[in-house]
Amino acid sequence: MECSKKRRIDLVDLTENNLGVFRMLHQVIFPITYDERFYEESLKMGELVKLAYFNDICVGCIRCQLENKKLYLMTLGVLAAYRGLGIDHILQQAKKQNIETIYLHVWTENKEAIDWYTKREFRILETLSNYYTKIHPGTAYVLIHFYSICPYLKAKNMMNFFH
Repeated sequence: MECSKKRRIDLVDLTENNLGVFRMLHQVIFPITYDERFYEESLKMGELVKLAYFNDICVGCIRCQLENKKLYLMTLGVLAAYRGLGIDHILQQAKKQNIETIYLHVWTENKEAIDWYTKREFRILETLSNYYTKIHPGTAYVLIHFYSICPYLKAKNMMNFFH
């Protein structure tokens, strides 16, 4: 008889009690250092900041900003050992919330992140020189994903996204 354990993924609000875990995840996952103000602001953002738990182990985090029907992913990261286990389902939740566009900045040297996003239909919108000041090179890609839009409008919206 085979025993199978169901994988459980939970998203939990950021609080004073788990802020240290949120900070640690950012230090381990991301190539840049966030200042204390970033963490203080995160505590005030409510539903837009979450910790991801896999079978009761904190393995990832997300911080985003809602701008009309655009969702800006400020940070979305999962510890390397837990990648590929379905924690990315949060992106699918955006469809259910009438989000039309998700976008983010990714360091041009972070090939793993770029591959991950492009496999999920994100496209490079533009390249920004000197976006990052504490890592070299400081260039970033703006990656974008449109939901619920036909292919013709996707192309048109990419041209007009920042206008």
